[in-house]
Amino acid sequence: MNELQQQLFRILNLDKTRQEDINKRLDDLIYENGLKHVMKWRNMSKQKNSLLHELVDRELAEVIRHVVQVHKFDINVRRDTDGKTPLQLAQASVDGMDVVEVLKELGAKDILTEDVRTWLSDDDKENAMNIVWVDLEMTSIEEPEILECAVIITDKDLKEIAQGNSYESFSCKAKKSDEEMIMKMFSISKVVG
Repeated sequence: MNELQQQLFRILNLDKTRQEDINKRLDDLIYENGLKHVMKWRNMSKQKNSLLHELVDRELAEVIRHVVQVHKFDINVRRDTDGKTPLQLAQASVDGMDVVEVLKELGAKDILTEDVRTWLSDDDKENAMNIVWVDLEMTSIEEPEILECAVIITDKDLKEIAQGNSYESFSCKAKKSDEEMIMKMFSISKVVG
């Protein structure tokens, strides 16, 4: 992935007047590395931009058109850090009106972005970082039944908050609701985090 990062930056740093050359080099890069890897790539900077976000930042409208039409990149891909789409990024830019037009022409949707962190209290924000560790002992792969299950909940620093286990055997094919199944597996009366 590090080599892919270097190759992409060499391409992205070409002069923006050379968009046809950028298209050709991206085609070659996609052929060499596979479309899936290039689509999954994220810039390791603070924003964690996808390739489309990087193209919007650099105002490469014709390259955007090319990767969406030829390689079927998701025009509404969300940035990992803040959920912004390429269209939202372009709309926030003073100079991005050409890019906005191309994105809308290609089918980009106006998607509302909400900061979900504003929905949570400080305690909920802290608990959202908790990790649930589950260890299952099963009978077989063909006809699985869970023989034993152990759960440990830790905070983000791996300090144990709670634990529980169940030795009661039950089938994975059980038709009970998730909540009933959890209550059967664990007799933890208070859910932590």
